[in-house]
Amino acid sequence: MTFLIAIHASGYALLAADKMESVRAFGQTVPLNIEASKIVETPLGAVTGAGLVSLLDAVKDRIQTESVSHTDQMLSVIHEERQRAREQGSASTQDLAHTSWLLTYRARAGDGVAVRCVGFLPSVEDQRLVVVEPGKAMPVFPLDTPPELVDRVVDHLRSNLHQTDGGADAASPRHHLALVCWALREVAQNSAQVSTTFDFAVTTPAGTSNPHRSLDAMHPALDDVPSLERS
Repeated sequence: MTFLIAIHASGYALLAADKMESVRAFGQTVPLNIEASKIVETPLGAVTGAGLVSLLDAVKDRIQTESVSHTDQMLSVIHEERQRAREQGSASTQDLAHTSWLLTYRARAGDGVAVRCVGFLPSVEDQRLVVVEPGKAMPVFPLDTPPELVDRVVDHLRSNLHQTDGGADAASPRHHLALVCWALREVAQNSAQVSTTFDFAVTTPAGTSNPHRSLDAMHPALDDVPSLERS
């Protein structure tokens, strides 16, 4: 089980994933790795996912080895690997419905470069990528998260997110990292299969930084998070 979140802050995008990796064995969910690195840096951008590990690994391997550099290519890889898993019988209908990906990347915008943030969430939309608009967040919760906890976290994020087109907040992701820490603490209290330690990556028009930088949501050293590189 995994908690993921993508936050589009206009001037940058933040991607975070807890570090616990679990598998289903003999009808139970058991920890496999408590130091999993779930965010990968690709020619396209920073990618993370939650769900069936074998399917996530298959997509990760292909987007890295095939130098995927466009969202249409990434979507094709996801569809192809989902179909392969379906045909091989290695993924159930539930596995396919609840294996998701989040991506932050840079794209041309007029004469400059802008940050984009998208997700593939088959439980919501299984044919296309869903866009995370500026000032919005896209959290992905473990399956055992109660609806009331989902609502509380989503409401808190919605109330406390803001864009960062300028000023002090544009220079550092600390505000949004603090929100991630709060959300992760809430989710981890409900699920023993979610770690309070998480990796994060920050994508700006200048590129992606810290794809394997970790923080402990219980004792986050936010003052140590550097300012963002500007293009």
